[in-house]
Amino acid sequence: MLKDLRLRGVLFLSQVAGDGGIEQRMFLSAHAVGQMLKGGAWDLGRIAGERGAPAAPGIFSVVLERGAPGAAPRAPAGRGLRFVASDAGCNDERDDLQRLQIMDVPTSRAPAEVVRGIEGAWPRSSEFVDRFSSDRLGTDWIVGWGSVSARRGRLALLPLPTQRGAAVSLRGTEKWRDLEVEFELERTQREAWVFARYQDDGGYVRVGPRDGAWVVEQRTGAGRLPSLLGRAVMRENDLPARVRFILKGEWAILFVNDRMQFGRALRIDPRIDRGRVQFEVYDRSPRAARAAWTSVRARPVGGDWVAWGEAGGRSEEDLLAGLRAQAAAAHALSPRWLSIGSDGGVSWGGGEDQRGFIRALAGFYRCRLVPMVDFPKPGTTLLRDEDRALTLRRGLSAAAASLDASGLNLNLHGWRTDQHEAVRFLAALRAELHAHRRGLWVTLDGAS
Repeated sequence: MLKDLRLRGVLFLSQVAGDGGIEQRMFLSAHAVGQMLKGGAWDLGRIAGERGAPAAPGIFSVVLERGAPGAAPRAPAGRGLRFVASDAGCNDERDDLQRLQIMDVPTSRAPAEVVRGIEGAWPRSSEFVDRFSSDRLGTDWIVGWGSVSARRGRLALLPLPTQRGAAVSLRGTEKWRDLEVEFELERTQREAWVFARYQDDGGYVRVGPRDGAWVVEQRTGAGRLPSLLGRAVMRENDLPARVRFILKGEWAILFVNDRMQFGRALRIDPRIDRGRVQFEVYDRSPRAARAAWTSVRARPVGGDWVAWGEAGGRSEEDLLAGLRAQAAAAHALSPRWLSIGSDGGVSWGGGEDQRGFIRALAGFYRCRLVPMVDFPKPGTTLLRDEDRALTLRRGLSAAAASLDASGLNLNLHGWRTDQHEAVRFLAALRAELHAHRRGLWVTLDGAS
């Protein structure tokens, strides 16, 4: 299976059943080890320090020493391998998943589940949704501590008798920066937190109900106390609650039951720049905290743009209402406000009221405002005429300045990268926009 998927596995053995010994269920026989080696998809290693673990010459290719967390494992001379155990499968001090060589996998799971777990350990680039319809927790989740279960459509967290909290994190989100996590909190007792950008050094941004209010806090590292970013009093019927928590750059936005909280975006300390998604309950008294969630949706939002042109039969009110819902997680709003004439002149579309609303919306949700303009199609003589090309370049730059935009988004339909007149024009326009601290973006529509 591994070989077909172009993967390699590393298996560390505590014991191997001898040829003349009793074959025990939790042991591997010498024959099984030999067959794995012949398969060509496995590296085999032995955990050092274990008694009764025979080391047949040539069988084991690496050795992993057990020791204190963070201790450097050693490898036999000449192998050049080093391993650091990690739930996410990272294996060096840079946590570079491109260099993945070891990962703990649950041997009790079916092969298909193991493969999904391996895939989920890589930085997620797509949306994750879990409604907990299965009777057990999926391989996408990593239990940190406490009792964590998924039954009857709920994710339930409960501390063990001697613990004050319980935690579970979403695999593959360790490197996430800009993200959206949406969840339904059914009920809670004491503190129930959802963390975004949770870091191993103790830094995080988190949201949850506490003392009758929705609270957003941050902590910049271990040994530091959390600091309050925002507090909004809970309404009488807030639970069960649909919560949408969005992080974009140095800003956090919170919605509870489709209502934006605090009336503004909250600024995050730039030191909390990335980290995983984690769910946690806590109380000072042992086994007092508990919570249940009925659904979780999470996704990275690093490149979300919202672009639109004509209403397409919808009223302007419906268009703007839908835009408001999308803008919270978007990084840029790109309306088609500008058009180019045959003489190189730039004309504006959209009413003044609409432009004012969109501009305010972009500022409110911390989005870039980048108007889109359809570039002349290939074959036109506009770019070959220096005077008209100069008029077009100056008109576009002036329009960006008048709209107080972050830059322009040129929609190139049918252009090829070897059509030099377009490349020269775009380079000159980019330089002019950059001189005024504005950017140039290009949308390739049917281009090559």
